[in-house]
Amino acid sequence: MSDVHPLAMWSAAELPVTVLVEGMDETALVDLEQQWPPESQVELVRCAVGENPQKIAAHRGVTVVVQTVASEDLSAEEFALQAIRAYRTSAICCDIPLVALVPSVEGDLPTRLLQAGADAVLTLPMDALQLLVQMRALSRIYFDRIELESLRQALHKTRKQLKAARIELQQREEMDPLTGLMSTPRFAQAYDAEWQRAMRETNPIAVLLLEVDCFDGYLNRYGRQVADDCLRQLARLLLGCLSRTSDVVARTGDASFVILMPNTPAAGGIKVGAKVHHAIEALRLVNEASSVDSRVTVSLGLATTSPMVRHTAQMLQLAAAKALANARNQGGNQLACEAI
Repeated sequence: MSDVHPLAMWSAAELPVTVLVEGMDETALVDLEQQWPPESQVELVRCAVGENPQKIAAHRGVTVVVQTVASEDLSAEEFALQAIRAYRTSAICCDIPLVALVPSVEGDLPTRLLQAGADAVLTLPMDALQLLVQMRALSRIYFDRIELESLRQALHKTRKQLKAARIELQQREEMDPLTGLMSTPRFAQAYDAEWQRAMRETNPIAVLLLEVDCFDGYLNRYGRQVADDCLRQLARLLLGCLSRTSDVVARTGDASFVILMPNTPAAGGIKVGAKVHHAIEALRLVNEASSVDSRVTVSLGLATTSPMVRHTAQMLQLAAAKALANARNQGGNQLACEAI
């Protein structure tokens, strides 16, 4: 559904003015219409006694209201004031311009009408052309107000869409879309922060790299959909193998993952690596394309260190990559370790 108000699709010059008249008898209404030129394009809608003016205004698309105070009687004045206040407190009609017609501008009635919410006050008997000009001017303001509100709503909607797009983009940047694990760029930030912390506090740190053995053959044999499902299962398994909130796991390639374990010595890293290895074996996922085993297996490379001044973050990563290469070269489906 469009957010643009239907009246905002037309200019004020193209739209006829629809006027709701209150407090004026039918004879006066006909006389008023006869004083306007035929091309005035003004439709007068009379609100009879007992009818709901706000309901009529909303139903007929009224662009201006004319409230007539037929006499200087206090009850007539109070009725007009209440009617104006009712428009201004209506959720639907609060913005419709309103012209008040009064018997005289003497006294405080014009001021009270303006305070109640009238946009203009004219005296009776009024100049018909002056009233026409006034109504057209107020209608134009009303059309402009509708257009601005429509633009405001469209801008609000666009801002919401942009915010949602930014959040989605941020999530895509921080999360792997297939597995829901931390993305490689986000992991790089986490790794750098944990390395700096380990350097400051001289705590041990461990990195465990994992790669699915013979994954290209698995992909060719079973197809992308099955392969993706396999990777999602492995991602859930890796998360389940972590017992500390400080440990993080990320997907770093099509079939490769990394686990970062702050404040973890070699023994702790080996324990996690063995846990992962056994958990993957327990999955018993078939891989008839593997030269290592008839099931899905992984090679694991663990590197640990207690950072010192001569160490760099890249050195630990290279040690983990070397350990992973050793595990693959030794036939796969095993854990190899390196320390710096």
